[in-house]
Amino acid sequence: MNLVEIARFPDRILGELARGRLAADGIEAELFDEGFAALGLGVLGSVRLMVGENDAAAARHALGAE
Repeated sequence: MNLVEIARFPDRILGELARGRLAADGIEAELFDEGFAALGLGVLGSVRLMVGENDAAAARHALGAE
């Protein structure tokens, strides 16, 4: 399964909230770069929310990011 980025967040907490929202809709998601976000590096330190490419449209819709 190929993963695609659907959103970026400035910290892990916001990423986890979005991941939980997707889980409520049955969409599996993963957070990437959590360690870098803890360093406070701005854009370089953001947390990326990734989903399978087949779930990308539904995930964006669930997060209101269409």
